[in-house]
Amino acid sequence: MFRLIRNSKRHYLLKKSEIDAKVFKKIANPEKIIYIDPAKVRFRLRNEKSKANLFPPIMDGSWDQDVELFESHVKVHSIYQHFINGLEWKYTAMFKNWYPKRLKNEVKVLGCFSIDEILSHYEKNIDALYVSMKENGFLPPNYQVDPVYVYIGRHGEIIYSASGNHRLTISRILKLKIIPVLVKCRHRNWMRIRDEVNEIAHINGNNAITEHPDLNDII
Repeated sequence: MFRLIRNSKRHYLLKKSEIDAKVFKKIANPEKIIYIDPAKVRFRLRNEKSKANLFPPIMDGSWDQDVELFESHVKVHSIYQHFINGLEWKYTAMFKNWYPKRLKNEVKVLGCFSIDEILSHYEKNIDALYVSMKENGFLPPNYQVDPVYVYIGRHGEIIYSASGNHRLTISRILKLKIIPVLVKCRHRNWMRIRDEVNEIAHINGNNAITEHPDLNDII
């Protein structure tokens, strides 16, 4: 019954999104990469993984206000502990409490069945990811690199999703200026703002465009 209700809601939201696509003049390409400053990402959507399938490309409501500070998550804190403070992975907060708790409730975590497997994954892959990003920067999404998704709130706030915790946190540690991301959902009010900016730009020329990373496609 719960799945039926959830699928019905998803269907309703998708139909509403189709209507929105006819209302707004500047519908962004869902595959459009935008470039954001990782240091300016302050918030993450709360419990995003349980809600992700409910998000169409455009959605109204208060979803963009159900957020928490990006740096409040234990995974972010632990990545800082390791790469900034030099703490071994096994002594970080997520290996002390968070991953053991998840393994009790889930069959597999990160494709691993034990805390030792997860630790090996971090020592091999996440440390290598840090070195790669330090040398090559933040690679754009392709068939080998999964995209990092964000949401855009009613006033244009960039809200982090749940994909790419390690890459986004490492990019902040390395002080990368911009990183490529995809937008999973835009608030309906932000779409109105995009249309308004488009009208101003059409009248006044390119100088009317702000520096927001999601407005570079509306000329």
